[in-house]
This record gives sequence, structure tokens and C-alpha cells, in this order.
Amino acid sequence: MREALEYGIKMEDDAIAFYTRLIDKVTNPGSKQFLRELAIYKKNHKKIFEEALRNPEELIAMCSLPADLRDYKVTENLREFDLSRDSTYQELLIFAIRVEQSSHDFYMFMAKQFKAQDIGEIFACFAREDLEHKLLLEKEYDSVILAEN
Repeated sequence: MREALEYGIKMEDDAIAFYTRLIDKVTNPGSKQFLRELAIYKKNHKKIFEEALRNPEELIAMCSLPADLRDYKVTENLREFDLSRDSTYQELLIFAIRVEQSSHDFYMFMAKQFKAQDIGEIFACFAREDLEHKLLLEKEYDSVILAEN
């Protein structure tokens, strides 16, 4: 469990850094605020993991998201690419969507591994949150990128 929590912390750190860097690449104030909010979500996840490392037996999962969030798979057929310093906002959004999907998949795997423990419910909650983040990113993609085309 310790290894899983440490990996989760690293994933959240990477996401925080990514969303924070992305804020400087966009000009739309709404998009900037949206990315700040995603970074805050990730910081909260990280805090929960850090607390779980310090106090695993006192961890209580709280999740208000429904278990049946729908994945619309809006961007799943878009091309793969590597990010560069010159990546467009569109490419960065696609990358972020894929990161959220990967995080969701990881957290679902971990939820199954620890399903008999409180941490399993926390992993399941994070999986639902990352699916919700993916949906929010896809809505941003739709409203900013597709609206421009």
C-alpha cells in the first residue's frame, strides 16, 4: 500500500506541475481559472495520500461523486503526439485528457487491489474524480478548440 500511495503522490505532483505550466500557455481568463481549479483538485488528492501514509488506519473516504459517471470518449480517436515547448493549447488539452484517463485507470486498478480497506474507497473516489476531470477537459476542448474551428 505504501508503494501505491507514493506512486499516487508522484502522479498528483506531475499533474499539479502540468496544469500550473499550462496556465501560462493560455490567454482565455476562463481557461486559466479552469486550469487553476484542476491544480487545486490535484493538490487535495496529494494531501489525502500524504495523510494516508502518515495515518493509514484513520483514513475515511468521502466522495460525493456518483459511481456511474459517464465517459463520453470525446477525444479518444485523436492522434497521439509528444508534447514540446511549442505545443498548442489543443495538443495540451488532448494530452491532459489522456493523463486523466490514465490516472482513472490506475486508481480503478488500485481500488480493486485494496477493495476491502478504506484506501480502496479513496482510490475509487479518485478514479471517479479523474473521470470527471476528463469530462471537464473535454468540455473545455469542445468550447474552446472546436468553437474556434
